[in-house]
Order: sequence, then C-alpha cells, then structure tokens
Amino acid sequence: MDTTLNQMAGISLGSNYFTTNPGVYQVSYTITHPTNYGASWVGFGFTGGLNVSENFTHADNAAGPWMFYRANGQVIVRATGSGGSVTLSSTYAAAAPRTFMFELDTTNPQWSYNLYVDGVVQDLNGATAGTAFTYAAGANPNITNLAIGTGFSTAGGTSTGDNFTFTLVPEPSHAVMLGVSAGMLALRRRRR
Repeated sequence: MDTTLNQMAGISLGSNYFTTNPGVYQVSYTITHPTNYGASWVGFGFTGGLNVSENFTHADNAAGPWMFYRANGQVIVRATGSGGSVTLSSTYAAAAPRTFMFELDTTNPQWSYNLYVDGVVQDLNGATAGTAFTYAAGANPNITNLAIGTGFSTAGGTSTGDNFTFTLVPEPSHAVMLGVSAGMLALRRRRR
C-alpha cells in the first residue's frame, strides 16, 4: 500500500445494513510497516461513502468508527470521519505485523465498539466504565461501507495489509444450541 497518496477501497453493505441486521460484528486487518517512514498511515474501518480518491477524513467518506496506524508506530481511533479521536497509549515498532480488530455492537439503541491490537482490548474511553466507546443517543454513524485506506503525512512509503475479515459473532444462545446439537450428534453416533 502506497502511503504517498490519500486513497481508499471498500465493500458496500448498502444503507441501513446494521440497523436492519443488528448484531455484534468484527472487522479485522493485519498491517505491516517495513520501516518507520514518518506519520503517513494505513487504516481501516466503517465509512458512510466510498470516494476512492480521498481517505477516511474526507466528508464524502465520513462515518466511523475507523482507525489508522502510522509508520512511526502511533495508532489513532476515530468515532467519526474526522472527530472523536483517541490516541492509544502504546506505540508499535515497524517491521512486525500488527492485527487490529474492531468489534462493533449494534444490538443496543446506542451502538458501541472496542478495538483490539494483537488480541488485546484497548481503552477507548479513559477506563471510566470499561473499554468500549459508546455513541451518544441518536448519534449512531450512518455506515454503508467497510473500507481500507492510506493517508499521506510528511513522508510516505510502502506498507502491506493482509487478512481483511468481516464476521458476525454468534449470539450466546446460538453458540449454546450449536454445542448441544454437536453433543447430541456425538451421543447418537456412540449408541449405534
């Protein structure tokens, strides 16, 4: 991914996808910066549009949540296109791949999300009540796309992105039913 440009690519989910299909969704992406070439970045997340000639901060793409990982190791998470910034307290050295995962919960009237880095949940709200960021009443983002993108800032380079995934987390009741069903099948096979 060339970070000398502001650009993005994505997948359209259509309008109102998360309101008509409430659930807990996970979207993850592995990003590697081969060297520390400055503040340019690779990011991913949810957008409200898909202007591929711009990045996540542009008004055409604003929605959120989204995050960006700078080549200097800094990680910033935003609740909207250009607002609601949280800078993680840890920085991450170049050359090692980092896997970032958003977990977006749209089952409640006020949506919330967590961010994980290499499987470790990050504090997005100052630890006042857990780690998740929760949108204010009536402020859920108008998400229409999943996207990846790059942003140029002072110096650019080439980074890589791998393993972009989007999944629906099964509800606990469904997971229990799947477990019980598997157990019953195993019992039935033993009785034969």
